[in-house]
Amino acid sequence: MKRIVVTILGLVVLGALATVSYAAGVIPGTEGCTLRSVDEDSYVAENERVFATIELPDYLRNATTNTYSVGIPAMDSCLPNENGPPYGAYVTWHVFIQPPGQYPRGYDRRLLGPEWVSQNGGLSRDESFRRGQASLTISTSDEATSFAVDHRRYDH
Repeated sequence: MKRIVVTILGLVVLGALATVSYAAGVIPGTEGCTLRSVDEDSYVAENERVFATIELPDYLRNATTNTYSVGIPAMDSCLPNENGPPYGAYVTWHVFIQPPGQYPRGYDRRLLGPEWVSQNGGLSRDESFRRGQASLTISTSDEATSFAVDHRRYDH
């Protein structure tokens, strides 16, 4: 029994050392990798500050709104992950749902002003914009108009 406990403890210590070595870049090819997610509360608060600068017409302000944030996995994660932590960013969505028969639909991009630069020329129902490091994607459908904000999407 004593050998089993010692073996298990040894494996735990070895695993901890391997994880620290991997994250510290001691293992070739892992320098500067990310183990922890960015702080969700502060990241989303910055996204909300960006969104607060966007002028909304009355028909959107009066619509039913759903707001949520989605974690984006860190590109330089120390461990393989597909859709989980650590998160390198959060995208905050504001979805304005309009009841059937209420028009107009969509969003007049001129309300953004000249500082938001289109990234795809307005060629679809989903249009992406950039202002400094921030990104904004506006999506329209027959049911809703959605705004997705990442305050440092273009931070290199």
